[in-house]
Amino acid sequence: MNLKTTSIIIGLLLLIAGILLIVLKPEVLIAYPVALIAAGGYLFATGLASTLLTRMYYKDTSEAAAPRNKLIRMIEMFAYSIMGIIMAITIILLFTVLK
Repeated sequence: MNLKTTSIIIGLLLLIAGILLIVLKPEVLIAYPVALIAAGGYLFATGLASTLLTRMYYKDTSEAAAPRNKLIRMIEMFAYSIMGIIMAITIILLFTVLK
């Protein structure tokens, strides 16, 4: 099992755990399930998006397609980094504001 597939599976499990925590234990501090949902959504989205992009764009390994593939990979890493930073800031704010 590769890293992308593992990310998708762990992301789904965290999403489900967050939703179940809200449904089964509504008295728990809301920051915990929302943090689980945020982390799960991030892992699921990045793993799935990376898998789809790999299947769509990186099949062509010719020398003419190399610059395009490199640009797409750089944009992909930049987007994942920004999403990760936003998710981390959101989780920190959740626990700060929702004490």
